[in-house]
Amino acid sequence: MQAPIAARPHHAVHYVNRVGWLRAAVLGANDGIVSTASLMTGIAASGASAQAILLSGVAALVAGAMSMAAGEYVSVSAQADTERADLAKEAKALRTQPHAEWVELRDIYVERVGEITARREKLAGENVERGQRIQGFEAEIITLKVELDTTSSTHSQVIEEHKELDDERLRISEDRAALRATLGQRAANAETLTNRAKELTLSIQQKRQSLEELIAEMADINIEPLKADASL
Repeated sequence: MQAPIAARPHHAVHYVNRVGWLRAAVLGANDGIVSTASLMTGIAASGASAQAILLSGVAALVAGAMSMAAGEYVSVSAQADTERADLAKEAKALRTQPHAEWVELRDIYVERVGEITARREKLAGENVERGQRIQGFEAEIITLKVELDTTSSTHSQVIEEHKELDDERLRISEDRAALRATLGQRAANAETLTNRAKELTLSIQQKRQSLEELIAEMADINIEPLKADASL
């Protein structure tokens, strides 16, 4: 069996304790650069020499950076001192009045538990309201589905009725076309009969005229010689 590998000891380096003065230095340098650039621009605009401009710039940079760094460091140190004073006060109260501190801690946690319970009840109420809203939405969806089905069936009936009307219209159109053809054929037959009647009338008139001419010719013929010939 292989022996477990022992972890190598190492020294971890942390820079948390340097955050205060590092932040102060960065802020001071930034402010010093901006202030120094503005100061050097003003001095250069006044017509000063390059040496005077450089010297004033370096002096302003150092003074501004140190001023801002010192001010920020003092403010951070004051905050840290206040926190340490509060910690020392709480430690002293725990040594001298442990029961009172325990009661205070209990009240803090009871208050937090009450807030958590109130928040939980609020969330539960919101969840119930959301559930009711979801049920209402589901009921509305069901109602809309029923209306959609009804509308679809009605639409299908309307389509069927429209098809029946189209078929009826087509049948009426076909009947009208057949009626028109029948009327046209009968009109043509009537015209043919009319022309035939006219022809017959004309033929009758011609024959009547021929008959009248024949009667007239027979009236003009002398029938006496015919009678004498007959007696012989």
